[in-house]
Amino acid sequence: IINKNKCVGYVIVEKKMNASVTTYNINSEVETRLVLRFKAKGKEQSVYRNDTLIYSSIYRKLNNKVKINQTLKLSKGVYAATNGEHKSNLDVGIITCNLVMMFFEEPQNTNKVYSDKLKKNLKVLKINPGVYKVMFPNKSYTVFHYKNGLISHIEAVGSFYKVKLIKQQRNTYNNEIKSL
Repeated sequence: IINKNKCVGYVIVEKKMNASVTTYNINSEVETRLVLRFKAKGKEQSVYRNDTLIYSSIYRKLNNKVKINQTLKLSKGVYAATNGEHKSNLDVGIITCNLVMMFFEEPQNTNKVYSDKLKKNLKVLKINPGVYKVMFPNKSYTVFHYKNGLISHIEAVGSFYKVKLIKQQRNTYNNEIKSL
């Protein structure tokens, strides 16, 4: 993550496939100063079996205070959300696409995406071929850009920020980052 030509953090996204199970991970950390100094850390994981979300977790910490620490598990066709000691069943239908998955794959056959943070489905609007917009209830939005079905870059816009994430590939032999 670059701010004013200075590295202030990182975002690492991974996809691992093993037979019928696909696991997506996002890990991030940023430390910078906007009006006040802040340090944020996040971890998200989504596990799909045969194209159905069976488990997800989201953890976010801001300035040493945990903001979100919740999980979602599918059991007998029903999703149970756990946040600390609080557990509730969600009426969201079977989830085949969540926001983490959109970091990798174009949502060609769906008009909704599940938000783990909000615990609800959001609309996916197709703007152009390979370009999709997800609006959030607070009026912020994210635009996902795909090339040949794979993510090329992401633009996230909120009331106090505008961020562009560009896909890069890590060369595992010499730990070098290459832009695609």
